[in-house]
Amino acid sequence: MSCILSIETCTSYGSLALQMGDQLKTKEWHRPGSHSEIITTELMSLLTESGVELADLSAITVGIGPGSFTGIRIGVNLAKSLAYSLNLPVHGFDTLTGLASQIQVGEHKTLVCLNAFRNLIYTATFRRPEQSSLNTIKVAAALTVDEIFQQLDSPVHVIGTAIADFEDPPPGKRNMILSAVELRPKAQHYLELLNSAGPKASSPKDWNQVSPLYVRASEAEEKLKSKDK
Repeated sequence: MSCILSIETCTSYGSLALQMGDQLKTKEWHRPGSHSEIITTELMSLLTESGVELADLSAITVGIGPGSFTGIRIGVNLAKSLAYSLNLPVHGFDTLTGLASQIQVGEHKTLVCLNAFRNLIYTATFRRPEQSSLNTIKVAAALTVDEIFQQLDSPVHVIGTAIADFEDPPPGKRNMILSAVELRPKAQHYLELLNSAGPKASSPKDWNQVSPLYVRASEAEEKLKSKDK
């Protein structure tokens, strides 16, 4: 039986999912601090409750970002460590595409938004015009709310964790927001993408080929750039 472990730690809400054939077991938690203090305990608990050992795993999926810089590193490093020690393939998915896996079939585009802090939002735009077909309209970027509204050229649904600014849009853009639904990344989203036959299915990679997707520079990198100018 195929056992696939999925890891998500890109926001303050962490989660694990274990797919065993047609069965799914999950663990979720909220950790404003570092996920590193709890993720190993949660992993071992999930495996024990599922009657699975690390040696039974056949593959790993992981959220590679964007999101919290520290959170991304914790999830990616765990996935790489397990893949290296167990000689397993890794499937990396970005968090925005993971959220987009929840989009229903429809004619309108969906704007996926995650809080990037520093007055920025991680965003990408998708559409699912027909069953099992997820199309990327605009790739991941870190933008201000004003920049996002300036780029809107047609009505969209909004999903993600950074939806507050879209629940009461500026007067000239009110007809552009069809709905705003709070949704956070979960490990099981990546399993859904992996199981799909669509273009977003991730090719398996070796542990050393998986890299974080930060999208924007860290605060330390920004300060370093300003000093060099």
